[in-house]
Amino acid sequence: MTASDAPFPESRWSDALRVRACAVVIENESVLMVRQISPALNRSVWLLPGGAIEMGESAVEALRREVREETGLVVEPGAFQFVHEFLYPPLHAVELVFEAELTGGELISGFDPELPEDEQLILETDFLPIGTLDRFEIWPDFLSSRIANWGAGPSHYRTDRF
Repeated sequence: MTASDAPFPESRWSDALRVRACAVVIENESVLMVRQISPALNRSVWLLPGGAIEMGESAVEALRREVREETGLVVEPGAFQFVHEFLYPPLHAVELVFEAELTGGELISGFDPELPEDEQLILETDFLPIGTLDRFEIWPDFLSSRIANWGAGPSHYRTDRF
């Protein structure tokens, strides 16, 4: 499949491998999530906060920076939980997912500094009650179950369009 055959518009992330760091922040039986327009799905979904690891930046540093940019919150990364391989040509990402503890900040709907103001993808941020995750469009599909059964589950997931 080429980029022109893709069922969604090409994006600035097409045809390049991205390595991302994502956080699972659980507070008061709720999980921190970001609702944004997914370039892969071309619709809004709830995702874990996180983003691309920049050259020379550790996964832990990227996680702190991305959570702050997207949510306004300060977190301290904890244990590595799982890897998620995402293959939706022309998009390809490897996500490293860590536990994280909330240590400060104020919840906001943040921004992506890589994008101009009129092309921002983030729509809102919130703590979603874990017991109600099935009422939201959480992506990827396995994530609701993995969060509801925190601490148990595979260490590797793969989502693809093949």
